[in-house]
Amino acid sequence: MPGMVCMGAEMRCSFGAAPCRLVLPPGSSTVFSGVTMAATVKNIGPANIPTFGTCSSPTHPAVMGGAPSGPCKPVITGSWLPPPAPVATVMIGDAVALHEGSVCLCQFGGQISITNGNSVGTEVN
Repeated sequence: MPGMVCMGAEMRCSFGAAPCRLVLPPGSSTVFSGVTMAATVKNIGPANIPTFGTCSSPTHPAVMGGAPSGPCKPVITGSWLPPPAPVATVMIGDAVALHEGSVCLCQFGGQISITNGNSVGTEVN
């Protein structure tokens, strides 16, 4: 079963050049056993997902203009989607806990996924 996601989880974008770390602003998470846990909040933005370096999406304005890539500035189009594997329903405030393997989508066509939830000791069975 996928582990729950914590502050600093590693993410990758299908069009990004490098991984980045999940940032959890105050109010979007809770502390469990001394670890800051993430929830499937609806307002995902640059405060949570800073950058994947450069973006090679064919719909990125710089790439459409002929460049091989442009600066990555994720524009998230919805909330986190659950992973394909079954997960336990754990609530963090009014939202469901975020699990490894969850994905969200970028306006430029990238699929952003949690590749390492940074969830030492937080797996729920």
